Amino acid sequence: MACHAAAHQQTRRPRRALGRAATATAIVAIALAALATGCVSRDLTREQFADEYYSLGTGFLEAGDHERAIRYLQRAVALRPAAVAARFNLAAAFLESGDTVAASDHLGQLLASDPDNRRVLELQAESHRRGARWGDALAVYGRLLEVQPRHPAARFNSAILLWTLGDRSAAAVQLRALLNEYPDDHDARLHLGLLIADAGDPVVGAFAEASTLLRDYLEEHPDAADAVLALARVESAQRRYDAALDLYTEAEQLLPEDDPERAAAAFERAVILLTAVEDPIAGLVALRTALQGGFRDEDRLASLLARDDLLYRPMVLDTVANHGASGE
Repeated sequence: MACHAAAHQQTRRPRRALGRAATATAIVAIALAALATGCVSRDLTREQFADEYYSLGTGFLEAGDHERAIRYLQRAVALRPAAVAARFNLAAAFLESGDTVAASDHLGQLLASDPDNRRVLELQAESHRRGARWGDALAVYGRLLEVQPRHPAARFNSAILLWTLGDRSAAAVQLRALLNEYPDDHDARLHLGLLIADAGDPVVGAFAEASTLLRDYLEEHPDAADAVLALARVESAQRRYDAALDLYTEAEQLLPEDDPERAAAAFERAVILLTAVEDPIAGLVALRTALQGGFRDEDRLASLLARDDLLYRPMVLDTVANHGASGE
């Protein structure tokens, strides 16, 4: 019986295999059948066998079978260690399987011979990020920006990592640079607004800037609860309490009942009502809503109870105690 080989074009450049799962599965099935029935010639060279294993491994990677993808791609790499595409896809398979250390090891070998390869740098940064190796990820993103200065993903992810590492000022610099390059980047606009609202530091940016950024973002994404909450904090910090109350109420309506942020929004309403706005009855209702929703931030409760301008202090203390919180 004649053997019918499936057509499969091998990609020689590094790539991350994506999509086409049904086609990949069909290719793998035909290739496995050929191997199992001896349809593959025993006269194949080492390089040709490496190509067969590469095709099989890549097919499994595209089909989401990472265990078998690793198995066949390892064979391809063992037969031809210098095969860039096979090692790249092997790294991608390790990454998708959750083994970020093995993925980074293979990507590091590729970068040793081609340190400016953008695709490899991108995957290496992602591997470090998923492995919570923040400093390594940041260094690779920095290298990416040297290779390709206008790389929005690298600049955005650098900003998020800098924020994660506590360097808010540097994170803000990256986000502002991204907005200068791509003024319509909504994610950069949102996160710069969130960053300023989170920090409240004039070195990072003024609240007025955050307010503009967040309002612009909400025009396009009116149901973004995180942006609504951040804008509420910004308005409260600027003593625009009526606006802040409306925004906290809006956030509560957007958030699911079991979301801790919903209870936190109710608590922030309570703080404003029990102090700055001087509406203690509404403030007690908001406080009960927060506590019934599971709010138990002892530091925030203690901060409220320590305020000299707190209204109805005995009733506030009773309400906190009745819900199992101490505020101490």
